[in-house]
Amino acid sequence: SQQQSQSDADEDKQDDNDVDQVSFPAMDCDIFCLQEFWCDRQDFARLYDTYLKSRGFDLHSLKRNAPHKPDGLAMAFNKNVFEMVRKIDYKFTVSNRVMMMMELRHKASQCVITVACTHLTFPSHEYDGPLRAEQIKQCLQVLNERTSQQSALTLLTGDFNCDIGGNESKQCLNDGYLSSYHVCNADSKHNVVSHVNHRQESVFVDHIFYKHTENSTAASGDKQPVFTAAPAESYLYPKSLQSENWNQKWQLSDHRPIVTVFKLARA
Repeated sequence: SQQQSQSDADEDKQDDNDVDQVSFPAMDCDIFCLQEFWCDRQDFARLYDTYLKSRGFDLHSLKRNAPHKPDGLAMAFNKNVFEMVRKIDYKFTVSNRVMMMMELRHKASQCVITVACTHLTFPSHEYDGPLRAEQIKQCLQVLNERTSQQSALTLLTGDFNCDIGGNESKQCLNDGYLSSYHVCNADSKHNVVSHVNHRQESVFVDHIFYKHTENSTAASGDKQPVFTAAPAESYLYPKSLQSENWNQKWQLSDHRPIVTVFKLARA
């Protein structure tokens, strides 16, 4: 099996004990995608890098494309489980926002997957609508054009600053993606809250979208897909806390990490 995770960790951690409270080991994931990662704060970045490397992870980050913006994205993967085939850092042409994209090879099976991470602009003003639409358009275009045929699965993760009914989520669904959380919790009728924003609105804006890559082939050049992957479980971490509204017991961030477990099988 494989485990993918998208987590919004935007606290200023002070030491290893504080970082440990994010519960990376407890989430038991092999891939982490982070937003609001303070790339320009060397002590912060070094702390995460040291912590994760000591636990067998490789950490990569990408700062937003503006001198006055210290934050950005980060992705980490378990080197005992995956090896990186290639990485693409993409800067949107319409703003200082960015996207990271990695192709990773699952060592045990040799299956290649593509994982992308982004953070879309918050819709504060009327002009943010077209801006956000262009950001997700560029995300999907880059993934469609630059994902190799060896990749069996594409994951697009991040803080979309909209729920599953928002325009940017709909664009992903229209492009063939599915929300791992909504697939795994299709029978759930209750509201879900992953974030309390600066307007004190309780919202579900953190998503793991996935789709199988069309015409994926084996490295040997076979014409048929050789792997399938499907979400087996998806939840807000920690599972012990209800997700219908914001739980005050979660104090580490104004986001709760969303975790999805994918099961990998040969086609």
